[in-house]
Amino acid sequence: MISTNKIFNCYKDELKYQIYSKTLLLIFIITIGLSTLNLFGLVSKAEGTYDVYVKTYNEFKDAGIDVEAMLKSPINRDIKQNGSDRLTKVDNPVRFQFEEAGAASQLLKGTNIITNTLEWLDFVFFPIIFTLLGIHFVSYDYKYKTYKLKVIKAKWNKLFAGKLFALFTCTFFIFIFTLIASYMIGLYFHSQVVNRIPIEQFSSLPQIENNKFIIQLVFSLFICIFFSLIGFLMGILFKSFILPTIIFLVFNLLLPVLGKYDIRNMIAIISHEIFEFKGRFILFMPAYIPLYQSIMLLVSITCFMIATSFFYLYKQGIYYN
Repeated sequence: MISTNKIFNCYKDELKYQIYSKTLLLIFIITIGLSTLNLFGLVSKAEGTYDVYVKTYNEFKDAGIDVEAMLKSPINRDIKQNGSDRLTKVDNPVRFQFEEAGAASQLLKGTNIITNTLEWLDFVFFPIIFTLLGIHFVSYDYKYKTYKLKVIKAKWNKLFAGKLFALFTCTFFIFIFTLIASYMIGLYFHSQVVNRIPIEQFSSLPQIENNKFIIQLVFSLFICIFFSLIGFLMGILFKSFILPTIIFLVFNLLLPVLGKYDIRNMIAIISHEIFEFKGRFILFMPAYIPLYQSIMLLVSITCFMIATSFFYLYKQGIYYN
């Protein structure tokens, strides 16, 4: 019971520091800003695809072609994969642009707001944000040399457990609050789309169904926790903020995917199973490995990072305690 209380006290102290330091507020502002940028882009996409449809419709109509018959005719698609690019050739451009405009008008409707937000944030921004958050959780005590003072109140393993639980809590609430705020902003933007585009003419098209919404949420939260653990471990190993940040940014942004067992490739394998990428962001096509291997390896890496952190901090605790 005493041990649990010490962990909980460390947990509360860590949360208080993060709140008072405005770290969480800053991250929340950044994530909402990025999300709003994407949602605004979806409005532009809806308007742009509708304008293209109207232009295509009028061009064929002016050429004396029965465009109403074209709208009722099916489309034959010839899809070719060229590296990471997917090329689509169609024999009915009017119907094709009609369907594209209809699909774009639904991207800001209901749970599609959340799905498009996750597609936008999960694979570029969340990894960076939560890795840096994990590094920050560890490195600030090294920077201000407060670890020796903290281990007076609690042993090293208790301090670490409190930090880790606080990191998970902050990650969870940043994730949830970002999605809630994004949903509210998305509803506003959807009203703008409704006012600018006569979406009732697309009522004959099938609605976009999101049958994997819960899986998308769970996997996205896993990505956030996974990269926060990467940052946490890097902070422990390097005992600073700048160096591990540079290393991660170089690896994540500058280096290409290093084979099928690269973390980024394994995440992409799972992502293409649960996301359709119909919005502004399209994830690269990964090198194939079985889905179950990607899941098992990512879970194993997560467990390994936690175990490695505990082991390394246990060794440090012998010195500090």
